[in-house]
Order: sequence, then structure tokens, then C-alpha cells
Amino acid sequence: MPALFDKYFLNLPQFDRLGDFDSFWDKSIDELKTIPLEGHTKPSKKHIKDFDCFDISFKSIFKATIEGRLCLPLGSSESFPIIIFHDYNSKDFYNNFKLDTAFSYLFITLRNHQHIEKHDPAEKPQTKGEILTPNFLAENIHDKSRYYLKGLYLDALRSIDFLRLNRKINCSSIAVIGRGLGSACALFAAAYSKRIKIISIDAPALCYLSFSQNHSKSDISTEINRGIASQKDKTAVKKNLTYFDSLNFADKISVPIQMIVGLKDTQNPAQAAFALFNHIIAEKTAEVYPDSGYETGSGKQWDKAIKFIKENLDSN
Repeated sequence: MPALFDKYFLNLPQFDRLGDFDSFWDKSIDELKTIPLEGHTKPSKKHIKDFDCFDISFKSIFKATIEGRLCLPLGSSESFPIIIFHDYNSKDFYNNFKLDTAFSYLFITLRNHQHIEKHDPAEKPQTKGEILTPNFLAENIHDKSRYYLKGLYLDALRSIDFLRLNRKINCSSIAVIGRGLGSACALFAAAYSKRIKIISIDAPALCYLSFSQNHSKSDISTEINRGIASQKDKTAVKKNLTYFDSLNFADKISVPIQMIVGLKDTQNPAQAAFALFNHIIAEKTAEVYPDSGYETGSGKQWDKAIKFIKENLDSN
């Protein structure tokens, strides 16, 4: 048991930020600010009891259009908003979870995911070498200024800008929920926006990459490893990835955070998740499932996240 405790709860690897880490992100955020938001909202074909639902879109960096769904409780004014980021190649995870009318919800579709079909992990390639994943994380991996993750993280900030357009939402305080790669989006948003007051992350991915890239069996790690293998200067690529490792945002988090993790998760290793969690100096809670993996709790994860947000909203 002491060895298990050390493996997770005392895991505190050093940050591997390079000298221009902060200036890179400051310049990137300034770059985002030059792009007109061009937010659009229209009634959605999806109906949820007690909510008005809208399909939304806005512009972000690299000429991308980001889509999502906004759900507002009927008859409510200035409701407390939650922004939700799904996992990579798994955009339908939150589709059937019950929404609490105490909140408004902005479900962001990760960039380019509106163009892909749902991935079935049980599906097998028809021919040797066939790629079943989108491969977004391998493209431009050699150039941090044009990399997919730069766009994805800045989309998280831009989603806050979009919410501020709606007069029925009080955007002075916002909560974020993220699963898998969506956890990294949530953490980035909290690190760079003072409006984020509460965070709940589930099966966090893309943290402590120097460890997780050698242990994770996720689509994310598969694509990143594929991208690294395609480059001549692999060391330079690995340095580029440090700008996007959510471990390197950990000491910028100062608001209450909940982490839900299964110790047998083979996609997003718990050891990497705790490396992130242990570096956060804020009010924090870890929901640990010793005998579970990536699918820990399923809908119960959502219920725990909403409960955590409610409790911390009431205490503020």
C-alpha cells in the first residue's frame, strides 16, 4: 500500500516548460483577439425538457468555425453557466445526461469534430495500416504556432467570449467540465481566464506527456506518437509538445477543482493525472475509483461534477 500511495499521491514531477512558454501563450491569446467572433445562434432541432436549446457557432484561430449547443433553462435570467468539453473522437458522450435547471450549458464540439463520425473503439481496421482516428494531433506537430492543440486551447477561451454575448447568462462566474482531452481545454481556460471559478475534470488526458506518451493506449497518444515518428527532429517535436502539456498549466489554477479518475484507466493513466493534480495549489477533490478504468461511473461522473459545482457555487 505505501508503494501505491507514493505512485499516485506523492507523484510530483518537475515542470518542463521552456523559457518562452508564457510569452508563447500571451502572443497566441493576443493573436486570437484580432479575430472577429462572429457568433451565431439558431433554434436547435434537439429538444430538452425545461430548456431552450440552440445550435451555435463562432470563429476562432486558423479560420476555424467552432460549433456547439447552448441550453438555457426556461424562464431563467442571468443563470450560472457551465462550459463542457468532450473527449477527443468522442463527441456524443454527454448526449443523454440529465441537465439541472439551476444552470445554463454550453456544449462545445471540439474543433473539426463536426466533420467526423463517432468512433467505435471495438471497430477493427479492414486493412493493415488503416487509420481509424481523425489524425488531427499528428498534423503540424512540428510547428507549435500552427498545431491543432494551440487552436483547441484558444477555442476554450473563445467559448467564454461567446457566452458573454448572451444577456440571459451571468458570465462573471463560469464553471467548466472536461473529459479526456476536454480536461486539458478546461484547465487552459481556467489558467487564462479569471471568469472560470470552478473546474471538474474526468479522466484527464494530455498531462505529464513524458510519462503518459509511453503508457497511454488512447487515440490521442497513438496520433501524437505517429506524428513524432514522422519527423526527422523528434527532440524538437517533443519540446513543442511541452507547450500543450496540461501539467505545465497546473500552478496557474487557483479555483476549486474536482478530478475523477479510475486507477485502471489505460487511456489516460492515473499516475499522469495525479502528477497534474498534486501540482495544483487550490481547493481540490479527487474522486478515485481503484478498480475502474476510463468508463468510471459513466453518467454518475456527470452527476458528481454537477454536485461539485453546486456545492462550490453555494460556498462562494
